[in-house]
Amino acid sequence: MEAATGSPCENLIVSAFYPYEGRVYLRLYEYLGVPATTIRVLVGGRPVGLVPVDLLHREIGEKDARAVIPAFGIKTFRLEIGPENGL
Repeated sequence: MEAATGSPCENLIVSAFYPYEGRVYLRLYEYLGVPATTIRVLVGGRPVGLVPVDLLHREIGEKDARAVIPAFGIKTFRLEIGPENGL
């Protein structure tokens, strides 16, 4: 995971990373109060799709290669990994 600028995201904590029903989910927590951190997640040096979901794994936004985490925000994403992710 890195900031969209390519620098490390030292203000984010991975609070959950888990499989569920054949998909992989990632939950991030911004703990320093940085107003907005734009991130992208890389697997093997390639960006993966990030689909925002709620705590019941229901989609609440559109898939994108980047996401914004607000100050003190907690966000959960379904990771779309592989050539079929369209990114």
